[in-house]
Amino acid sequence: MNDFDELKNKWKNDKADLGQTKTADSEKLVAQARATKNKSRNAQLSTIAILSITLMVLVYFFTEVAPFKEVLSRVGVLLMCGGLLIRIIIEIVSLVKASQLSINLKTDELSKRMVAYYHYRSKIHGAFTITIVALYIIGFYMLTPEFMKYLDMKWIWLMDIGFVFIALTVFYVIRKGVLKELAILREFSAVQNDLNN
Repeated sequence: MNDFDELKNKWKNDKADLGQTKTADSEKLVAQARATKNKSRNAQLSTIAILSITLMVLVYFFTEVAPFKEVLSRVGVLLMCGGLLIRIIIEIVSLVKASQLSINLKTDELSKRMVAYYHYRSKIHGAFTITIVALYIIGFYMLTPEFMKYLDMKWIWLMDIGFVFIALTVFYVIRKGVLKELAILREFSAVQNDLNN
């Protein structure tokens, strides 16, 4: 967040110097914006990689190690893998949208586009992500009846209770990311308002 605060302050300073030639501060602004953009891109690439590896492991497990036979279990597998695939696609679309934010745009135009981008991201992190996570959890628990045929009840309980803790941890991480992106959105909106005044 400190990087963003510095960028915001530099934008305000840049706005005050509109009538003057480019200064070293403007060059620092561009360098800072590029660094922030690269950090964001790397975070999104990491998310895509983690989700993709998770999807590949699940597909391998459910096709080679433990192929389920019952319809209920297959629907559960579809919910789990389908939700991950949709999330990967959304992250790729977000990465493409972020790459269209050119640092070379005028400050007010770049600010408008960044506000639009963060509005898009906040929609993703809202009900849409909650729905995907809920479907994943439902899918997991739809596997339980077939697991009961092959595993001892203590393992079923351990697996189901352990999954609750994992789900709560994932929820916490997602919520933290959502709050961070919403804070950035509010700050970009404030910068946009400052630039328009």
